[in-house]
Amino acid sequence: MEKVFLTEDEIAAIRNVDIKTGSVMEIHQDMFVFASYTGGLRVSDLLTLRWEDFDGVNLSIFVQKTKSHLSIKVPNVALDILAKYYDRYRDWE
Repeated sequence: MEKVFLTEDEIAAIRNVDIKTGSVMEIHQDMFVFASYTGGLRVSDLLTLRWEDFDGVNLSIFVQKTKSHLSIKVPNVALDILAKYYDRYRDWE
């Protein structure tokens, strides 16, 4: 079975959909784009992320499905999304 990936243009189209700031849909949009740019993180792994998993450059996560540790260099688009939420949510843990 051949794997099919979204193109940069398709991800950009999702990223550029005009959604009301502060809405749940904006959070969902950001989560999808973040997951796409960090190697296609599964929702189960995305939901377990904590600020302490991020060192400013890389995400260190435990992948639920494979039971393995993974380090992902976070690209600039995903860094921008993290920065957007950092001040608001960094103390929630």
